[in-house]
Amino acid sequence: MRWPPGTDVTGYYRSASLADMEADIRALDQEVAGVFVDGAVAYAVAGSRDVIDDQTDEALQQFIGGSTVTHSHPDDDSFSLPDLLFAYGWGLRQLRAVGPMWTYVLDEPHAGWDRFDMSSFLFLAEYRERVLEDDVQGGTIKRDRKWHTFWTRVMGEAEIPYTAALEQGS
Repeated sequence: MRWPPGTDVTGYYRSASLADMEADIRALDQEVAGVFVDGAVAYAVAGSRDVIDDQTDEALQQFIGGSTVTHSHPDDDSFSLPDLLFAYGWGLRQLRAVGPMWTYVLDEPHAGWDRFDMSSFLFLAEYRERVLEDDVQGGTIKRDRKWHTFWTRVMGEAEIPYTAALEQGS
């Protein structure tokens, strides 16, 4: 299945559980996001191959604070920095990304987003990204695992819960 970017697909996923929606979007060749409030889909939208269009922000505002958001990552890599900024800016309880083989989960910091020092985090992240790129160029880290390696290192230092799990049967 493929939808034009920006398409509201809430109706398609209305009765889906988090696990059901993630199973469905895992192998898509475009990003699709779902906002879960109290375990139910409150809003779902299709994006392009690499991004959920910023035009959906207005629609998300009524649902998103303190919710769980899951979305597909067709390239099977972990979160991008814009993903983290999205979680921070909207005060998400949990951000999830699923690809063909991996599930990535970023939970709200233990102290809460409101006490999180984003400027210090961005300084740390910039430094770690430079070091990581050197590791990729040097061949000690595979490019397709770059972001997972990055988040594993940085989130531990920033005290943000982050996990990655290989899907069963992959």
